[in-house]
Amino acid sequence: MSQNLSNDDKNKDKNQDQKDAPLRAEFHSTTPTLEWIISTAGFMLVVAMLGFIAMNAMKGENSPPAITVHAEKISPNGSRFLVQIRVENKGASTAAGLTVEGVLKDGDKEVGTSTVTLDYLPAHSYRTGGLFFDKNPEALSLELRPLGYQAP
Repeated sequence: MSQNLSNDDKNKDKNQDQKDAPLRAEFHSTTPTLEWIISTAGFMLVVAMLGFIAMNAMKGENSPPAITVHAEKISPNGSRFLVQIRVENKGASTAAGLTVEGVLKDGDKEVGTSTVTLDYLPAHSYRTGGLFFDKNPEALSLELRPLGYQAP
């Protein structure tokens, strides 16, 4: 008799599971389609970003910084003159502690020198700075050049 009860209990449990099965399936099917679309788009975006990062890491471009210096504006500054410069790094590496020199020349004679140090110049970017001179750079020849940098 006790065996019959346990069989009956088992049958009740099976019947209950069968009744709950459609409810569980129905619950899972109520996830909105828009939610699936947005979550799939987010997943694809994350995978694409990880792929891009991995691809750039495998490339391993280690070309040195390619530094160019250009004068943008010359203006009086009190009793001196300010040459505003733009320093570009077109290379694939960063330059830290980059020193830029400006030399004023009257013919072959050097009549003024000024330097500026840029703390950090990332790859494929630019920074601006200024050089001060006692003589007017517009009346003389101005040479701008990078002197040196260190790897960060």
